Formats: sequence, C-alpha cells, structure tokens
Amino acid sequence: MTSQLTARLDAAETKIAESDIKIAELEAAQPFAVTDINGNTTVTAVDEVVVSVTVQAPVDGQVTVNSTTGEYEPTETAGVRCSITPYTTLNSSYTQR
Repeated sequence: MTSQLTARLDAAETKIAESDIKIAELEAAQPFAVTDINGNTTVTAVDEVVVSVTVQAPVDGQVTVNSTTGEYEPTETAGVRCSITPYTTLNSSYTQR
C-alpha cells in the first residue's frame, strides 16, 4: 500500500513540476512592445531605411508587427511608400501608402 501511495505521490509531484514549467512559459509569452520613432525625416526617391527595430520574442512562436506612418508630399504625382520587412529594401508585399 505504501509503495502505491509513494508512486502516486511521485506522479503528482511530476505533474505539478510540469505544470509549473508551462505556467512560466505562458507568463513569458505575455504581450510585449518594442517602439521606435524617427520624426521629420526627409527622404528621396531612393528606398531607404528610416526606422529599424529589432524584435526578440520572449518565447518561440509568431509575433505581430504593426506600424503607422504620416507623411507630407507636396508633389501631387509623387508618393511615399513604407513597408515592414526583415530586409533593407522595400518589400512591396507589405507596403503602406
């Protein structure tokens, strides 16, 4: 009888330890924010990086990246394009206009 109780107690302690690990992982995965700004930047017709942010997720998985832009373009036919990209060139698949 004692050996059965010991085995059940050991199994329960193992499950508790596993649950503690999962809880710690969930706590680490809470939302996080990384921000940067580069205001009043004059850009030319050549694509360039104006703001660069490094995103390091607290746990493995996917992250959601958002950005906003405000621009003033005095020439009617010209425009400003912005994108979120892991590269240093404009990624037209993720363009803001």
